[in-house]
Amino acid sequence: MGLQWAEPALIDSDPAKFKAWLAAQLASLESAGVHLAAFELGNEINGPYFNGDFLPAQASGRVLGLSDLDNPRDPEGRAISASYRSYLAVLAALKDVRDHSKLNNTTPIISADLADGGLPGKKTG
Repeated sequence: MGLQWAEPALIDSDPAKFKAWLAAQLASLESAGVHLAAFELGNEINGPYFNGDFLPAQASGRVLGLSDLDNPRDPEGRAISASYRSYLAVLAALKDVRDHSKLNNTTPIISADLADGGLPGKKTG
């Protein structure tokens, strides 16, 4: 396996702090008359190189399906499900800041990408 990039765990995100930071950044841009083409929150979030909640050393090597994410007896699925919920909370904060902006309130939001690992199940490699 290649080197893991230094991505923070999404579960550690703080939507309120992010919202305050983003509002200040956007206010500064808008005071200069900047119209953004889009907001992009993150990159791929369902792999260990983009999401610090995935621990490659502890990963099972499976592609998880919805049943895995909802399975209370699957610790890996629960961890990833919690990560996705954290991402959605930060995304909601971004949307709220965008919706209340003066110049960019209709600017598109581009969400993180989800790489297609194929059907759920154990994978080799």
